[in-house]
Amino acid sequence: MSVAITTDSQALEQPSGLIYLYEIEFGTGTNNKLYFHPGKDLDGTESDKNLIFDGNTYIALPIVLDEIEKKADGAMNRPEITIANVETILKSGSEFKTNMEVTSGDNAWNAVIDKTPLTAETFTIDSLIGQKLIRRKTLEKYTGSATPVEFPKESYIIDRIKEKNFLSVTLELASPADLTGVRIPARTVIGKYCPWLYQGHETNPVKSACFWKTHQQVTDVDGNLYTFYFTENDEPLILYDHFYNANGTRKAADISTIVSIAVTFAGTGYSSTPTVTISSPEAGGTTATATATVSNNAVTAINIVNGGSGYDGNPPTVTLSGGGASAQAQAVATLSSRAWRGDYSSSATYKPGNYVYNVTSSGNTWRAETTVQGVTPAKGNINWQAVRTYTTWNNSTAYTVNASDPRQNSYVRYTDNNVYRAIAPNSNTTPPDNPKSWTRGDNCGKLLKSCKVRYQAIPIKLGSSAVRTDSIPHSVNNTHSLLPFGGFPGSRSFR
Repeated sequence: MSVAITTDSQALEQPSGLIYLYEIEFGTGTNNKLYFHPGKDLDGTESDKNLIFDGNTYIALPIVLDEIEKKADGAMNRPEITIANVETILKSGSEFKTNMEVTSGDNAWNAVIDKTPLTAETFTIDSLIGQKLIRRKTLEKYTGSATPVEFPKESYIIDRIKEKNFLSVTLELASPADLTGVRIPARTVIGKYCPWLYQGHETNPVKSACFWKTHQQVTDVDGNLYTFYFTENDEPLILYDHFYNANGTRKAADISTIVSIAVTFAGTGYSSTPTVTISSPEAGGTTATATATVSNNAVTAINIVNGGSGYDGNPPTVTLSGGGASAQAQAVATLSSRAWRGDYSSSATYKPGNYVYNVTSSGNTWRAETTVQGVTPAKGNINWQAVRTYTTWNNSTAYTVNASDPRQNSYVRYTDNNVYRAIAPNSNTTPPDNPKSWTRGDNCGKLLKSCKVRYQAIPIKLGSSAVRTDSIPHSVNNTHSLLPFGGFPGSRSFR
């Protein structure tokens, strides 16, 4: 709808009246429409009863369209249009008949219905069935111009002849969607569930607006790319090699180091540099060392000399002493990001993002979601998230299933970068080609949570490569990263 007519429709006074224009489109062709309108005057006393709009001449013809109703539920409305008996008009030398008899030039009539040309001689009322009726609405002041200024068009299909006599014909109209089996809305929207096809934007042809990829899905602030996989239950899928040795034994816990020390209180009265003491690691590793920087009788920075190793619990204590201070400075240490903590221990304190091994009925590998101590990982416990591990598919490996819990079946990543879950014991069976043995392991749970764990994933950084194809997600999400649609069912249009 144009800006001009929108402004007119909102005006308090409108001196120009509404004009309704009708078009009947017959089958296919470049010149296959009849143009008409109800007429400003039907007694023949005015010479301008026909109207010019959008470069076409609309012929004055007695017409009534009623029972138009717009609603969002129930059966679709079926309005009725009553017009003068056009069959009689076409047989009596009307302007319509004249238009349909043009056989050459730009205005040659060339309507074709079901591969059969429609002419004035072959036209009957039955020719109207199945054809498109278009109603256009504008203001009278915009007629006569080749540039259309109008309200949105309305389209209907002539479904059946309801009544016919010598004077008029009443036609029943239907929405195009009502006759073609089209569901409105075309996209099914069900409560809290996302309607988009998972990874549909990555397919060829494009099938949806979900652009989650099979690789390189998340970019950090430094431009590094990370790949994450999740099950339909939003369980992280982690490369087996991160936690287990080639012989199946579990790796030792990751050794944590101090990566930074922040001054929380600068102290006062320093005449010399104080001594920095850092507490020893719990795991029997190497104690970290650091030095202080003093400026204007206060500590301005703590510089790490050696980050140490083996810090297995809370960040170590940092103590400053000496330097002639009247009030000692205070500082807090930050440990490096850690993932694998090895075997679960009820006496250990686990932080969000720590991964552990523990044998339960719901799986062996778990991720701490909160700071937790003394709470055994188990299904349904909000402190823990079950984790699945996958390996690289190998044609000589026998893959298994778990009879009581299919989520614990074997997972593999194939050469197409997709992760698959075994649904039947197999070996040397390629996942994409064998749906009886494999199904997609990386799949969407269709919940808002499912969208968040993917698009807002924070990587636990491992190694120095700019592309991490086998990344480990933190338990905390990056809430500053926007979801693709702002949240579903989709506030941003799919283009």
